Parts: sequence; structure tokens; C-alpha cells
Amino acid sequence: MKLALIQCAVSPIKEKNLERACALIKEAAQNGANLVCLPALFVSKSRDWHFWIVLLRKGLTGN
Repeated sequence: MKLALIQCAVSPIKEKNLERACALIKEAAQNGANLVCLPALFVSKSRDWHFWIVLLRKGLTGN
């Protein structure tokens, strides 16, 4: 099995991110990749990720 890890710049524009991801996945497959991993926030960059972590923590712990 050949794994491809993609690291790319992420735009706030979802369509642009999907277009770029498709091109990179195609390139990885052409180079023999069986599995391709993309960045966690590749579809829509979240600039305020820390805010969501705080909300999640409050939801899980009540603090």
C-alpha cells in the first residue's frame, strides 16, 4: 500500500479548496497512492478553531 499525505494552503472559499484537493488526489493516484490523507480543515478553513475547542470542552465537562 502506498500512502500520500497532502499538505496544502487552505482558502476560505470551499469550492477552491475542493478543486485543489481533487487535483492533488489525482496527482497522488497517478503516482501510485492507494490512500490519500488531506488536512483536517481543507474544505473550509476555520480561523477561530480555539473558540470551537472551548465550546467542546464546556460541552464535555460543563466548565
